[in-house]
Amino acid sequence: MDQLVPELKYFYPGGTLGGPILIPGTRFNKSKKLVFWTGFEYYGQSASQGLLTAFIPSAAMMSGDLSTATIAKALNVSPNDPVHGLGP
Repeated sequence: MDQLVPELKYFYPGGTLGGPILIPGTRFNKSKKLVFWTGFEYYGQSASQGLLTAFIPSAAMMSGDLSTATIAKALNVSPNDPVHGLGP
């Protein structure tokens, strides 16, 4: 049976808009010193996988043994694998 993997979603739109305020048919703001500026930013992320990466510390870890081998065993990775392990 296939397990459903949550889809990682990212949504980072945003933008800015600005420029001089001009009134057509007049000489208002011909030096372009009066400007407007507005911005919008939105950050949305749905990548919660906390339950997939959590673990319960072993008795050795609770007693203070935080060596690389102990952590690698708890995370079920090889301590010498540079890609999936804990590395130096």
